[in-house]
Amino acid sequence: MNPFFDISTQSDLPDGAHHLENLGSQRIFASFGKRIRGDWGKRDQYQSSHVYTEVTAEDYDHQFVSRLLRVRPSYKIDGLIDHHFNIYVSLNAGGRELFLEHMSYEILPVKKSKYQ
Repeated sequence: MNPFFDISTQSDLPDGAHHLENLGSQRIFASFGKRIRGDWGKRDQYQSSHVYTEVTAEDYDHQFVSRLLRVRPSYKIDGLIDHHFNIYVSLNAGGRELFLEHMSYEILPVKKSKYQ
């Protein structure tokens, strides 16, 4: 988990929710599949397997950036950031500067590198 964000306990969030989805403990890293040819007149089948990796704090950073980019109209982005800021500051006395540093040095570079 990432302490900078308000992470939901629900699996299905409404569109306007400011919470981030709980990613659990593992996520799919890679998927491999193969086609199994069917007999004459039968459909082909597909078999797949997955490789999993541990969920990290960076995964929540990426989810937050994706959520920022999906906010419409864009002038409502402040509401999303303020929500997470207020939750973090209420749980961490004096955490205002640390939250702002996280936004500056972690979130902004992710947004610039992946979504330009």
